[in-house]
Amino acid sequence: MPEVNVLDDKQQAELDNSKRAKIIQDLERLNFEKAIAVPLYALNGWTAWKNFVKDYDHLRAFNALGWQTSEVWLDK
Repeated sequence: MPEVNVLDDKQQAELDNSKRAKIIQDLERLNFEKAIAVPLYALNGWTAWKNFVKDYDHLRAFNALGWQTSEVWLDK
């Protein structure tokens, strides 16, 4: 699909992380809208943090659009 190839080439060449993230979001949106592929995978790994880290939800903290940890705080 030409649109995917153009966006993929563009994101590989982009050095600015925020601009690259936007291009990848566009790629993911295109994938969803056109049903180019169905992602059949799960993240595999471990996450650990100290007991003074509060309101951290490892399932919410990482997604394809980036880190969202604005509610995390340290009780120290």
